[in-house]
Amino acid sequence: MGPSQAMRDRMFKKVDSNGDGSVSLDEFKALASNKRGGPDPLSSTDGESVEDLFSSFDADGDGSLSQSELDTGMAARMQAFADQLKAAMFAKADTNGDGSLSAEEFAAMRPPKRATAASTSLSVLA
Repeated sequence: MGPSQAMRDRMFKKVDSNGDGSVSLDEFKALASNKRGGPDPLSSTDGESVEDLFSSFDADGDGSLSQSELDTGMAARMQAFADQLKAAMFAKADTNGDGSLSAEEFAAMRPPKRATAASTSLSVLA
């Protein structure tokens, strides 16, 4: 499930720094350069410039992004980013390279289960 409409509205207003109801290339560049650490779906690994990315979002070619264009572009970008992450996770988990995950490979890719207070309390009582 993606962000709610209210959350998308707040995010759009934050990016639309001059409040004109659209995102200019300069506002988009500011968004793209606002790094917070961790994976960034707006970063490019294929040499795509910010201008090219902006143009790919700008469906009507008017030089600015409406909220709908930004929503659509970000959704597509996030899906592509998620697909890359899933492929990388699968490749890492498929240790024998056979193109499928055995039960052992699948279990190994899951994060270790953390002890909860309840399970710790129960083990103390046993």
